Amino acid sequence: MRTVYPGVLSPRPGVSFPARHPIVYAGFSLVELMVAMGVVAILALIAYPSYSQYTIRASRSAAQQFLLEVASRQEQHLLDTRRYAPSLEELNIGVPETFAKYYNSVISVDNAASPPLYQLTAAPIAGTRQETDPVLTLSSTGLRTPLDHW
Repeated sequence: MRTVYPGVLSPRPGVSFPARHPIVYAGFSLVELMVAMGVVAILALIAYPSYSQYTIRASRSAAQQFLLEVASRQEQHLLDTRRYAPSLEELNIGVPETFAKYYNSVISVDNAASPPLYQLTAAPIAGTRQETDPVLTLSSTGLRTPLDHW
């Protein structure tokens, strides 16, 4: 049996084989794929810590916003009833899911003091991404702690 190459005339007169189109390989080589995966891995190593810090700051911002909303409602409640509300239910305010997922809230009220006082606390829940975050507090005097996280 003879090997016949495309585009070469056959040894038999009058019979020729049509020329084949050049073989074109589509797709990527294994080396190209490995290089692309390496680039993606390096970008992920750089981007993930920044993204983690961003999500922690975003959750902290949601907690601060909730504490400020409760403080605003407390001041309105004081004007209406001459005392601060000891619970969120009395203020008719719900806890947003963005807050409840990462923080526990505590309201401490002293209506016997003159003037009445309250302190709002947002404590991070252990086992969540916020667990390394400090406890946020806001008082009726406007004091916010820790100052570097407000």
